Amino acid sequence: MDTYSDIYTHPLFFGLSSSAAGQLAEIFTEYTCDEGAVLYYKNDGKGALYIFLEGEFCSASADNSQKDFFFPGDFTDPQDIFDNTTHEQTLISRSSGRYLKTERESLVALLGRLKKSDYNKLRGRLKIGKNESSLKKPASNDNALTWRKSGFFLVERLQYPFLILIAMTVLSMSSVSFPYQNWFYKAASLMIFIYSALCLILWLAEKYSLRGSELTSVRFSLNPPGLRQITLPVDQICGIMVQKKKLKNRFFNVGNLHIQTAAGTVLLMEHLDRPQKIEQEISQYLATRSNRMKDRDRVEIRKRIENHFEVREDIHSSEKSQEESQSPGEVLFRKSGIYLFFSIWWQILAIGSVSFLIWLFRDSGGTYLLLTLIPFIAIMLWRVQDWRNDLYKVAGGKIIDINRKPFGKSETSNLADIGFVTNVKAEKKGFLRYLFNYGDVEIETAGGKLVFETVADPVSVQRTLLQQRELWKEEDFKKERDRQFNDFLVYSEIYKQAEEQNRLNRLTPPCGGGRKQGV
Repeated sequence: MDTYSDIYTHPLFFGLSSSAAGQLAEIFTEYTCDEGAVLYYKNDGKGALYIFLEGEFCSASADNSQKDFFFPGDFTDPQDIFDNTTHEQTLISRSSGRYLKTERESLVALLGRLKKSDYNKLRGRLKIGKNESSLKKPASNDNALTWRKSGFFLVERLQYPFLILIAMTVLSMSSVSFPYQNWFYKAASLMIFIYSALCLILWLAEKYSLRGSELTSVRFSLNPPGLRQITLPVDQICGIMVQKKKLKNRFFNVGNLHIQTAAGTVLLMEHLDRPQKIEQEISQYLATRSNRMKDRDRVEIRKRIENHFEVREDIHSSEKSQEESQSPGEVLFRKSGIYLFFSIWWQILAIGSVSFLIWLFRDSGGTYLLLTLIPFIAIMLWRVQDWRNDLYKVAGGKIIDINRKPFGKSETSNLADIGFVTNVKAEKKGFLRYLFNYGDVEIETAGGKLVFETVADPVSVQRTLLQQRELWKEEDFKKERDRQFNDFLVYSEIYKQAEEQNRLNRLTPPCGGGRKQGV
């Protein structure tokens, strides 16, 4: 079937450009179904749009007191695609039919790519209100929610330097003799300008973001100077507190958020505009994520039960979906090569200088200087070997910190279960570490801390560790779900045997009959 023609001629998308219709056709999947097929059950999560092309469909409540019928050309409520609640009815096909379906994520991503005219038309057709208008252009990195510090905070930082600059300018232009020379005024103005530029750069660099399963804070630290990135798994968040300390903060609606985790860690999000709204956005994000995971688990269990009992498949997709299962493997990290260079640069310089002297005095017994190279070469080899022996890796569900001394002198290993990771911090302490992109990654677990020291690109290492944690948690969850599913099958078989042997007692007394009289 031609999905483009179905989209282009459908009343819901009438008047859209051909390019917009083509993009819509790419995000819709066509399905054919048999009579009695269930498109969704009651209590399944919303977040999809159905367009019916052929056949007859019925959405009914459990007691059949409420029924809605759909015929070719009809579609489900567009508001369902932006709704985070569950369905109150079950949608069933009353005959063999054909329909199109798209998910919330695909439609939201498309809205950000449409032209303004097409977007305005589609916004009216899909009834996108003010609450959903922000979905027009989703943020990068998988629709991340991003917040920056308030502009009022930046004004507070710059008000006094600019007041001093204005006062100096007024004094220099007035008839009152200015007590300082012209060069001092220019130097002070330049310093104020540099300070203001640094404040603006830091204000732009510091941010908080909520993406996928991670809540990230990027802040500037003075001790030592550099940017510090802290990432918390969202499933560890157990409480959010809004705080407005001063009267001016309450007047301008600026405050802080304290994000509390199950491990006792507190992530501070400072100087945010409308902190109550941000708290609601985070809470809604967590609730939506939890509902989606529950809905996904419910659908997965239902499919497995149907496959176990060999239930005939009555919904057929025109596209073969291929699910790629990622199995967590071994991931290896090393200390940064820049760190190695900084630790041996003076040995390299000494070896080069001595080698130059040997070449310079090669005709007058300069070869005796070769003996002076031995200690420098020995120290350099020791440090290179020490750098090669220090390894950090994730394997078998464990985080391993291996510290070997050169030439087998000693070896220590620290292990932690990746499932117990509660927080991961990436730090670049100092200007050189920030410039050459290396630093430390601190891993907090239920049993203590592990530190990956001077690794290259600590933010990437931090992200990889959290991804590995999610993969291993998913593997553990699948194993637990398989165990529960097998237990359910055993209970079902036991119940079936007891029912066949008439060994089930009534749970309620039979209706009718009077009270038994005493003998």
